Amino acid sequence: MFVSTAVTKDGAPFALVPGSRVKLDFTRPGKLRLSADCNILGGDVDVSDGRITVSVMGMTLKGCSEELTAQDEWLAAVLTARPFWELSGPRLRISTDEVAIEFTEDVA
Repeated sequence: MFVSTAVTKDGAPFALVPGSRVKLDFTRPGKLRLSADCNILGGDVDVSDGRITVSVMGMTLKGCSEELTAQDEWLAAVLTARPFWELSGPRLRISTDEVAIEFTEDVA
């Protein structure tokens, strides 16, 4: 599993909802799971050509705060925008033209 360490939007630091972090996991080949301390997003994924392409995505519907729900919707939009990905050791970076999310691998 990878856990977010930094988020930027339009080149500037972007704050997630206080106390939340993005957790990204490739649960098995072709499957992705993502959470930011509210709902769980997941689905079929292709990571060829340096991009993350989600073909089918679902999301749980927990009763979270408006801020966390909006953050989940934002993350879903980032993932469905076919972001680029780059893995360097324990660090993963996914990015679109506007957003970059830096992760580090959590091996706990």
